[in-house]
Amino acid sequence: MKHNQHITLAGTRTTTADVCRWVQSLFRLHARIAPRFARSEPRRRVLAYLQGILSDTSRKNGWQLAEHAREARPDGMQRLLSQAVRDTNGVRDDLRAYALEQLGTESAIQGAR
Repeated sequence: MKHNQHITLAGTRTTTADVCRWVQSLFRLHARIAPRFARSEPRRRVLAYLQGILSDTSRKNGWQLAEHAREARPDGMQRLLSQAVRDTNGVRDDLRAYALEQLGTESAIQGAR
């Protein structure tokens, strides 16, 4: 089983290489789940959504996530979550598998199904 090689311990400095690895990991996760969305607009927006969720934005609501994505209104983010045609079970399974790969143990994500 693959173990996490992206560990940054407390007291260590985050390097540019760390940040690049994290960005690449996010892009790989996006590439994994994007095909689960029927249209190109939600496929693009789901990356912006993930970036917003992982950002230092203090409140993770539709307005703040839309602003983080440089969108004027929250409608697109809200539509992504409520109406976008997607394989919901496939997205869930992909995210679960990704989390398991990163955490390295099935028991770390118990109850995710």
